[in-house]
Amino acid sequence: RLYMAIQLSSLILETAVNIQRIHWSNGWFWTNYNLYVYVFINSSVFVRATMMSQVVWDWYEAKLLKHPVLHVSLDGKGWNDEMRAALLVMIFQFA
Repeated sequence: RLYMAIQLSSLILETAVNIQRIHWSNGWFWTNYNLYVYVFINSSVFVRATMMSQVVWDWYEAKLLKHPVLHVSLDGKGWNDEMRAALLVMIFQFA
């Protein structure tokens, strides 16, 4: 969990830095968005997010997602492995 927390923190920090690189007030939104996508795809954030999603898939295959990912009140009782895997992939791809 510590490794995942460090990777997630790094992803969020790098994503924030990438967002700050784009001057959102200068020009049309979709032009700036396309520039952001280009910066994101060519940054380590994309590679790390994809790698972390693969780690989640490996954990799912090994049935290591039996315990809550975040907190018992958020993804505890009633959550299955598929739901936790989807939650982690969403966090790593879109956080």
